Amino acid sequence: ILAVDDRSVARVLWYREDFSRSSLQNLSFLLGKPEAKPRGRQLPGEPASIGMWVKPSRPYDSLSLWLNLADAEGNILSVRLGVMSFDQWRYLEEGIPSAHYGAPPAYPLTLFSVTTTEPEFGVGVGPGVIYLDDLQVREGAKTTVIEDFEDIPEWGVLANSPLARDR
Repeated sequence: ILAVDDRSVARVLWYREDFSRSSLQNLSFLLGKPEAKPRGRQLPGEPASIGMWVKPSRPYDSLSLWLNLADAEGNILSVRLGVMSFDQWRYLEEGIPSAHYGAPPAYPLTLFSVTTTEPEFGVGVGPGVIYLDDLQVREGAKTTVIEDFEDIPEWGVLANSPLARDR
């Protein structure tokens, strides 16, 4: 990690004019702007937990399912729903984690991806399917469905392995 003061970095860095059409002073100004927030589904209220119905096509004993959220300040919150070691419909739910050094997240939260991971070393799980339904958040006694996964064009698949191919 490199930390710089966007207001003074142009005075201390070496810069060649052919690096960019903009001056270093103009480019350093961009460092101070907040990052673009990920696109996704904004979650209502201040949910305590998030969950969804999941059905793997077969048990995947080393495959974990994650929901990736961003808070209003751009902090990334990763929620591990669990290991896909089953092959029937199951509801998985976990609490919303703290944002930064144990601080509560800045609301609203945005879900920007659903991902899977497996250990770096070991045998990969190979191709397969995981069905998803009714992504929901819980705030107190209130449960709200955020995504029912009925409108497939709103979601896309990103290969997370160089060996993966779209089908």
